[in-house]
Amino acid sequence: MKIDRTKNSINGIASGIVYKMITLLGPFIIRTIMLHRLGSEYLGLKSLFNSILQVLSLSELGFGSAIVYSMYKPIAEDNNAMLCALLGLYKKVYKVMGLLIIIIGLATTPLVPYLIKGNVPADINLYVLYLIYLANTAISYFLYAYKGSILNGYQRNDILNNIKSATSIGMYLCQIIVLVVFRNYYLYIIFLPVSTIALNLLQNYQSSKLYPDIRPEGKIDKDVIKDIKKRVMALAGHKIGGTVLFTFDNIVISAFLGLTAVAFYSNYNYIVSAILTTMNIVFQSFTAGIGNSIEVETTEKNYKTFLKIRFMNFWMAGWCFICYVCLAQHFMTLWIGKEYLFSFQTVVLFAIYMYVQVVRKSVQCYKDAAGMWWEDRFRPYVEAAVNLALNILLINVIGLNGVLISSIVATAFISLPWETKVLYKDYFHRSCKEFVKNTFAEIALLVLITGATGFLCSKFSEAGIGAFLAKILLCISVPNLLYYVAKRKKPQFKQMLSLIRRFGKREEDF
Repeated sequence: MKIDRTKNSINGIASGIVYKMITLLGPFIIRTIMLHRLGSEYLGLKSLFNSILQVLSLSELGFGSAIVYSMYKPIAEDNNAMLCALLGLYKKVYKVMGLLIIIIGLATTPLVPYLIKGNVPADINLYVLYLIYLANTAISYFLYAYKGSILNGYQRNDILNNIKSATSIGMYLCQIIVLVVFRNYYLYIIFLPVSTIALNLLQNYQSSKLYPDIRPEGKIDKDVIKDIKKRVMALAGHKIGGTVLFTFDNIVISAFLGLTAVAFYSNYNYIVSAILTTMNIVFQSFTAGIGNSIEVETTEKNYKTFLKIRFMNFWMAGWCFICYVCLAQHFMTLWIGKEYLFSFQTVVLFAIYMYVQVVRKSVQCYKDAAGMWWEDRFRPYVEAAVNLALNILLINVIGLNGVLISSIVATAFISLPWETKVLYKDYFHRSCKEFVKNTFAEIALLVLITGATGFLCSKFSEAGIGAFLAKILLCISVPNLLYYVAKRKKPQFKQMLSLIRRFGKREEDF
């Protein structure tokens, strides 16, 4: 079965953008209410417990990604028996994982107070709060989380996003009412597991409705199980590396600097996370289509498509960097006040970290679609070790900036070059010198455009909303105009426009 990759990608991106807008606006309102009605320490608790439970979710070890990858071929071949068997395996393994999360979570409960330096809000029982977060994490494994793999494999991210949008709206509205009327943090938190239950039930309903023939039943050949085990072994490292990179920062900051520092850090990181998750929506909408293309198209055609996506990736990454550098401080001043501001040096470090993460997306997208986790299986362990060691070392020397520098070093000098080399060598069978050369050229161009845009934005030095809107207009127009002038004659620019036109007309697959 050759799925309509372009149509599904467009629907996935459109629904993903709507979902992202909801998940940006809802938490933004909640963070604002919580900060002014409860205090910064409650924000710190929220960020800390989210990070702790993400560490516990390591027991999944990327099994879901391995299953979804294994579905690409049977979907392309209309092999429903294999899909049913894969889904059955997924269901069984997830129940074991859920039980493992509960056991590990309960065993580590006594350690929770030692992860927080300084005071905790007087009306909060850390153990009760932790158990609610633990329940929210474990619920999906015992319900229908595995059914999402069917929608994912068929590239129906639009349905998944619509379900997430509906449940998120309901949860945010209830949480906002609770915070405003009752100022009760426990009531606020209890809507997390309620929303998770609703999400899983709706996910099961939609997948069963669209694909009634795909049920968790049947047996899998030993060769397929062997292949899945190999991919899970490789993905385990990727899961560990990603968890250390994205979640240990809050834990380290809490343990060394306290909950208030976590709250300050999470305010700035909230914007970074919003941008990264928006980029994830775009590239996740591509991934299943690329996986299908890898099964039915030539490597050469896939490489040409990769060049178009990579070109867009660099452009998007650069624009995001410029907007963050030029707008973050002004936005924070309007949102929470000058007393919560970091130095401009810290803002630049946040922007560099974000840029490196966005630049990785095109490479990661193709690696994941091709199931290339075994080929760089050692990379995440090196990344995690370097990041964690530098975190602990530098936070004692230069504070929060040390945490950001650690993440930048681990990503820019270990992860990005390593996974790029793997993709070029083992899938495209090419040298990655051209990618490296292009990356340095893009960075040089980015410095020039950032300087020009920053200079113009500096003319609006007042802190009001009018000046902020003027800076937004400058950040929308100036960087994209300069990028156009610099890139309009390059062949990749025409290829990018061609890809966008096909997406707009839905004429053919990428």
